[in-house]
Amino acid sequence: MGDFKNLLIFLIFLFFRLNNGQLTPLTPTNSITITPLNNFRFEQSPIISSLGECSSIYGQFLVVDNNANNNITNILIDKVSSGPFKKDGNHYLLTFWLSLNFTVSPLQMNITISSNSTSDVVFSFTQTCVDPDLDLLELEDPVTFFSEGFISKFKIKNYSNGAILLALKNGFGSYTALDNSTYFIVWDGGYLANITNLYDDWSFDILFYKKNKTFTIPSYYSLDKQLYTPTYNKTFYPNNIMDSGSNYTEFGQDYPPLLINNVKTNIPFPFSGVKYLTSFFMQRPLKGKIGNMTYVNILFTRIKDNSSDPLTFVYYDQYQNQISKTAFPTKINSKYNNNNNNNNNNNNNNNNNNNNNNNNNNNNNNNNNNNNNNNNNNNNNNNNNNNNNNNNNNINLYILLLLFLLLFLRTQLFSNTTSKSPIIELFTVSFKNIVNYKFTIYQYTYDKKDFLKTWPFGFIKGSNSEYTHKTSIQAITKRFGSFSTIDYSIQTFSQLDETTIVVPKNSISSLKTPIILSYRFYETYTGYYILSVDFTSENGLESAYNPPDKNVGLLHLVSGSIYNGTLEFIFQSNDKPTITLNDIFNNAFFLNEFDLFSINPLSQYTFPHQFYYKFNISNFYNISFSANNLNLEKDNYITVFLCNKDIPTDATFVFFNIEDSSYTAPQFISKITSKTFVYNSTLGCFTSRLIIQKNSVSFEVLEILYSSEISFFYSYMLPNSSRLFIKKSELDAQGPIFSFIKKINDKVDVSSNSVIVGWNFTISDEGNGFSHGYIKIMGSVDSSTYHYNFTIDDMREGDIFNGVYQFVINVSTPCVSQEYSITNVELYDTNNVLSIFELYRSTDSVSYYSNPFVNFYQSGIDITKVSFTCTPSILDTTDPILKLFTISKDSIDVGSNDRTIIFNFEIETDPTGTGLKIDQSPIVYILSKKMKILECRSTLLSNIGTNYNYKCQIELPVSFGYPYPISYSIYGIVNNGGNFNGFSTEDLKLNSLPYYSNTTFSTDIPVVMSNHVIYSDIGGDLFLQGRGFSNSKNVEITYSQVGLTSQNLVPTIIGNSIIKVTGIKPTAESILVKVETDNYFSNSYTVYPIFFNETIPEPPETPTPTPTPTQIPTASPLPTNPPQPCKDLCGGSDKGFCSPTGCICYSPWVGQTCSSQVIIVPPPKPDTGFPTTQFPNSIEPNSNNGSSDSGNTSEENENNRPITFKSLISIVSLREIDYKGEVVVEHKFEKWYFTPITELKNQYFTTINNNKTNVTATLEWFNKSTTIQFANENLEMNPSTIKYSIEISEYNFKQNLNNLQLIMFASFDASDSPKDICSSKQFGNTSTGDNSNYIKIQIDNHSLYGRFIKRAIIDDKVYSIENQLLDSSLNSISNSSSVQSYIGITIPFYKNYVVIDPDFSVLVDSSSASSSSTNSMCNSSSSGLSKSQLIGIIVGSACFAIAVVVGIVYVARKRHIQKIFVEKYSSRMKSK
Repeated sequence: MGDFKNLLIFLIFLFFRLNNGQLTPLTPTNSITITPLNNFRFEQSPIISSLGECSSIYGQFLVVDNNANNNITNILIDKVSSGPFKKDGNHYLLTFWLSLNFTVSPLQMNITISSNSTSDVVFSFTQTCVDPDLDLLELEDPVTFFSEGFISKFKIKNYSNGAILLALKNGFGSYTALDNSTYFIVWDGGYLANITNLYDDWSFDILFYKKNKTFTIPSYYSLDKQLYTPTYNKTFYPNNIMDSGSNYTEFGQDYPPLLINNVKTNIPFPFSGVKYLTSFFMQRPLKGKIGNMTYVNILFTRIKDNSSDPLTFVYYDQYQNQISKTAFPTKINSKYNNNNNNNNNNNNNNNNNNNNNNNNNNNNNNNNNNNNNNNNNNNNNNNNNNNNNNNNNNINLYILLLLFLLLFLRTQLFSNTTSKSPIIELFTVSFKNIVNYKFTIYQYTYDKKDFLKTWPFGFIKGSNSEYTHKTSIQAITKRFGSFSTIDYSIQTFSQLDETTIVVPKNSISSLKTPIILSYRFYETYTGYYILSVDFTSENGLESAYNPPDKNVGLLHLVSGSIYNGTLEFIFQSNDKPTITLNDIFNNAFFLNEFDLFSINPLSQYTFPHQFYYKFNISNFYNISFSANNLNLEKDNYITVFLCNKDIPTDATFVFFNIEDSSYTAPQFISKITSKTFVYNSTLGCFTSRLIIQKNSVSFEVLEILYSSEISFFYSYMLPNSSRLFIKKSELDAQGPIFSFIKKINDKVDVSSNSVIVGWNFTISDEGNGFSHGYIKIMGSVDSSTYHYNFTIDDMREGDIFNGVYQFVINVSTPCVSQEYSITNVELYDTNNVLSIFELYRSTDSVSYYSNPFVNFYQSGIDITKVSFTCTPSILDTTDPILKLFTISKDSIDVGSNDRTIIFNFEIETDPTGTGLKIDQSPIVYILSKKMKILECRSTLLSNIGTNYNYKCQIELPVSFGYPYPISYSIYGIVNNGGNFNGFSTEDLKLNSLPYYSNTTFSTDIPVVMSNHVIYSDIGGDLFLQGRGFSNSKNVEITYSQVGLTSQNLVPTIIGNSIIKVTGIKPTAESILVKVETDNYFSNSYTVYPIFFNETIPEPPETPTPTPTPTQIPTASPLPTNPPQPCKDLCGGSDKGFCSPTGCICYSPWVGQTCSSQVIIVPPPKPDTGFPTTQFPNSIEPNSNNGSSDSGNTSEENENNRPITFKSLISIVSLREIDYKGEVVVEHKFEKWYFTPITELKNQYFTTINNNKTNVTATLEWFNKSTTIQFANENLEMNPSTIKYSIEISEYNFKQNLNNLQLIMFASFDASDSPKDICSSKQFGNTSTGDNSNYIKIQIDNHSLYGRFIKRAIIDDKVYSIENQLLDSSLNSISNSSSVQSYIGITIPFYKNYVVIDPDFSVLVDSSSASSSSTNSMCNSSSSGLSKSQLIGIIVGSACFAIAVVVGIVYVARKRHIQKIFVEKYSSRMKSK
């Protein structure tokens, strides 16, 4: 919940925007104009609803004097605070601030402009702070969903431009989302836990100034009343946590006890949680499926002190509509956060004094009578004189550490002893411990820059009980500002071994800040942009960044120098880049949105225009997916579609999918990656791709979509048709855990023979299976460290679900008795879900839910420790000598591809000592002046006697350390007698050894650093990110997949930091790329395509008949078609046969007489605006080789031109009719949202009845003959058939006796038709046994055929429905070459939903339509006679024919004018 709090605070500032207003002149303007900037709004609301004022109103006015002879001398605005105006030529900028309360609102203010040659010019404006009328405020469209907690989204009617943050009495907080007056509220679990009845409405009070208003929202559980009651099976870790007098000891710092709760209910998120003090923790899904889900809950967080009284935390769970409560009696023993001062040295004080002669002794005596004199010289002969006087004075740890560090702090500015330049200035801190080192992590902070490091960094000498800590950093000697000091601090997040030191510095007088000269935006791949910035800096630039990425230094410098150059920043469309430039004296320049570069001409820093598109959440109602109701037994690869013609094609959207695993697995927060929608011009939609991992979601995939002018919204707010559901899944959000641990040789005695000590672990992960892990073990005396990276290949027995692994350490004499402890564990499953253990926290956060030792909370943390006793146990306090230390480069170009540096060093031990531990690797640390640190872990090359030779090499990151030198130190030298040693940067210098290297930075050498995502199945464009690309001329492409030949491709240069390579071949294996410019080759970079294999939608529940198909209950007698007469011998024995029900046709023949044949045509192009189908409209003569009984080929007219046939099928309206058949209300379908599902299947969505009823039409094309089942009926889909599946959700009938009637429209048209042509129309019952109606519209020898099934699925049952022809009542227009028809599908009263399923195809007929056909319409010359017979008739009847034609034209024209709808669909048909 803390994330929500931070987000709310952030949004206060993020969404504060000013809108348009006007100013009124009170005097003649005298050629002076004034313009408000940044969309200043003259009417505002308080930022927080409870405030009585509109605070922090900020405005800027641009004044322009168009009189060249005039000079403005002053600009004043009364009643407010304003800064001095800025001038540039005849342009002036006025800035003001205002806080306005309700008692003085509205406030009229005047702007007075004085000049040297004219009278004052006065403009007036009124600023209003709006106090809402609470009686007018209403809640609209509330939606409640669950995402880590309960969230409600709603609108407040009549609260336009209202408060950005609502002050809530009962809720946790809320904020503006998406569009104006839309809010979120995050419900406090503690409030919900006190509700008497969970099914009752949830209420909350919005606090306004001196008053408040109560609103109610339907309970999240209001729809779950019929779901079965949850049953719980609780398991506590440790299992005695509920016992009276129990005492819980933390298993690692801040790991709380857990409750694992198996819940059996079909409620997706049953209410359950724990309240501790003021915090409430909701349970989180861990594993299982809906109906049998296991949840996890923490019982408290971060107990800082031991508790003498039982904790006050209470567990709540749901039983039907009630909440039960269980109090806990537990006490807490927090062993990781209290101050343990049990060290063996009793506050020994250490003064380490080094100087260039190295011969001075510095004696310090403190009031505690502790005296330690430590003399260091160039021969490394250390004379230690420790006089330890024990006392029991309880000295505050902070004061003591500060005393130590102040006494023994030494800051030295060293002259360089070599020829290298520049001179680096070191600041060295040394102190001696007062508490035992317990494997904690230190944070080092200097000049507001920091890094985290554990042992051995800084540990210069000693053992865990008595050690000296010494570090050297590059000193900052000059800094702009009035402060004369800079803080340097060393601290931990657990034990209080910490302090803050004040470092003196020299102050620099005022200097110029860096200046941005110009900027440009370039769009790269969709949703990503380059911001190119030209700058100048008098002192030299030190860093340039886009917060929060503050530690990148000069990585973005792509050309020029630190004094004058160009920067490039890459960012996503959901980011709004604000740039910060710092020079070497910490002078800063900030670039924020709407900042002015110039007022003459007016130039502001604004983002690309795509960032300012404004959208409503309804723009996203039609998001859809290539597959839904997923089976997550395997990974799913989904294409996401966003189809809406109202969205500009260059708009950018980014969305994130959040899996249930993210609630409990900490790595998912960093693992969640954004996906960008890309506009597909072929589909007319935005598309993106989504990979849903197996077992990662239990019920529904949560998506959060971001755009520039909408903050974000959850997919839970969308209609069900736009949400991604899971049909089958076994959630596994728990990382691997230890199910069994056996120690190896614990408490063993080590004398002469070597012994192994360690553990056998059984790692269990019954869901996804274990993949890989990491374990770190450290010694209690010498901090010797062992790192184990392992995979399933290291398994000794078992499988990925339960496997045994062994981790052992070899111990041999000489040695020191000690204990080895497991300090860190990371275990990953095959889905990359992580369980993690840290003995002490490395950051200020902790993974409460994911401790792999959860099964051992009862037995305690001793299971992580093995000990041994050495006989004899030798403590070796001798110090080693660093005889040799060499570096391969004294100057490194960190902008080149040769950034590898090699270190060689030799260590000599005292002959009387125990020698070095050869399984311990000293580490060379590389530290930049900006407090960025790298580790180079060494390898032992040789060991001859007391000499040990080591080597390590490392490649530095691009720009590392620049423009300063980088310094070196060595730590982690461990001997066999329990002591460790190291050499600080200062020690290297004093020993005349190399201790730093200079850095340079080339900007013209190509370096490939990353790539934008490329998918394995499509290849195509590859975007490479890096630097030095401005002169790229070739990219070498080498494929690892056998059979794919290499390529040399010419890139498209988008900027210095991005190039596009077109023509990449599809491959699932790695690709090696190398960029060539005019003068250089880049590094070889490996691209790993993302594997993508589109998930094939699973078939519907009843795709084809089965021997025992699942039958849907029947609610009414179903109709059976009467027998039909067998005419024309059913086309002959080769076309069909006569059955008791009528003609049964052989494929491909269809129809009442089997004389029509299905035309095989390509799929029609989908209409993205309406659920309309137009079959391919040009049919070549004899395309189906069908014969005509008359011997005529009607596809050609008398001029032998092909006849063009056009067909149109569409859904017109939905109307409610009463028992008389009269229309009660009609809903016209004005706007549909289009979603492609597959290449042959598309979906359309709209709402009617004030958005209360959803209508979804799914259009599916069949390329081949297919048998489907609908409403318990087997239906044969012929090739080239389009099926309409129409689902209508709950409808609010005016009367229960009323029906709904869905109106469909079909038309068939022939252009370039001959004069002697006829059309006909038939509507009747089918004879093939499918008990349906059919409509056949025929022109010449082609037909549009539609089938309307007489049954529907209504409220999970099969009902009888009625289909009827409505041509007479709706005045369809038909003639010999164009036929229109309306069909009404009448649906009885229902409650929840209805599904109907008509289909259509185009036929070629054996016989052409003639005057003898049913309902025929012919030209006067078309009677079925021969042409010679017609001549006399035509001549004799010419006058009559003309009269008939004129009459038909008149009637058609009249009806055309009267029926706007027909005109609409006719024009649509002709335009396609």
